[in-house]
This record gives sequence, C-alpha cells and structure tokens, in this order.
Amino acid sequence: KVLENYLKERGVTISIKEKYDESLPILFDNEHKNIASKVPVEFKLQTIIESLSKINSTISTRKDAASKLINTLKIMLNETELRIGDIQRDAHEFKKEVVDGGMCSN
Repeated sequence: KVLENYLKERGVTISIKEKYDESLPILFDNEHKNIASKVPVEFKLQTIIESLSKINSTISTRKDAASKLINTLKIMLNETELRIGDIQRDAHEFKKEVVDGGMCSN
C-alpha cells in the first residue's frame, strides 16, 4: 500500500497482478515492467525501517501482555494449590473424626 501511494504521488499508473507460481502480488506499470526495481533504495529502506518499528512495538506490547497473563496464572495456580491443601486437611480430619471415630465407638 505504501508503495502504491508513493507511485501515485509521482504520477505512475499501476496495476497489481498475481504471479501464478507465488502468492505475492507484483506491481506493474503501463509497460508491464516490475515497478519494485524502479523504486529508490532510500524509499525501500525507509519502508523497511517503519515496518520494523511497528513490528518491534507489537512484539513489546505482546510481551507485556504475556508477562501479565503468566503472573495471573501463577497466582491462580498458587491459590489452587492452597485450596487443595485445605481440602486435603479437611478430608483427613473428617476421616479421622467421623469414619475412624465412628468405628471406635461401636
């Protein structure tokens, strides 16, 4: 899209055709020449730098979200382990008082 806008600003009429052996679209001008070879290197580099900046920003955001999720899951795991311990203690006390205690009274 950036390349399309760049070319339109310079008055180049373009069309997009798909190569049959690849899934990537290629931009062609009126003479059906590949436009990518005509674009200045500085423009290509600037486009790549902007893309990398966006990708790095996305990665950073997703890392932060993943860290928060991991911390939340660790807290939930700790709480679950505490509840399991409480239930096991209650079950042991129940068995000791009711099941074993009931046998002794007979």
